[in-house]
Amino acid sequence: MSATSINLEKHVRYLTEKIGIRLAGSPEEYQAAQYIADTLKAYCPKVTVEEFGIRRRLVTKESLEIFMNGEWKAVRSSLFSSAVSTNGEVWEGDLVCFDTETSYQKKDLSFLKGKAVIHLGCHIEKEDHYRRLMEAKPAFILFVDVRYPGTLPLADGLFPAYAEKYGSVPSLNVAYMDIWNALRNNASKARICVEGSMPESKTTVVVGEIPGSDPDSGAHFVGDNTGE
Repeated sequence: MSATSINLEKHVRYLTEKIGIRLAGSPEEYQAAQYIADTLKAYCPKVTVEEFGIRRRLVTKESLEIFMNGEWKAVRSSLFSSAVSTNGEVWEGDLVCFDTETSYQKKDLSFLKGKAVIHLGCHIEKEDHYRRLMEAKPAFILFVDVRYPGTLPLADGLFPAYAEKYGSVPSLNVAYMDIWNALRNNASKARICVEGSMPESKTTVVVGEIPGSDPDSGAHFVGDNTGE
């Protein structure tokens, strides 16, 4: 392994293992920005850390249990940003699968009312789809990223403009394989208890500048250190 590869691996390990998850606006993101800035100073004569106001995803409690094969099983989950919480209460609902490729073509989504919806598709890009989903009044939504058959729930969020305009229900990301295994084991209902908020915070961008010799040409790189 070359010296460059060893050096790169050291930095990646520090960011991912030493600091860990670096959500926008979090103390970990700021720590990562400072580490990157200090590292760039060995190569760039000018390094700056720029800050921008955002609303931070802050989760203080999240639990999900799914009833399968006659007993409740804990399943990992990740509360979406911009989604409301249950304020410490336990909410329960019968499970219903919602395939985004076909289910949004139905004229009537009232069958989702009061249900724990397994939303096969992690994003709602069409505003009308989101409006109809909220109007159906599900109890809560378990979003599954069908593009990634992984084992970990990923941090994600609702479109803030949609949530502000049409409201939201508790919405969690659940790993593809956890839902796959739950459905294979006769999953019939789910219950959640989540608490979260979106306080004002700041995110960071690290900029390193290396002056060129040709004033008529140039390039730039802007790094995202959030780890999302």
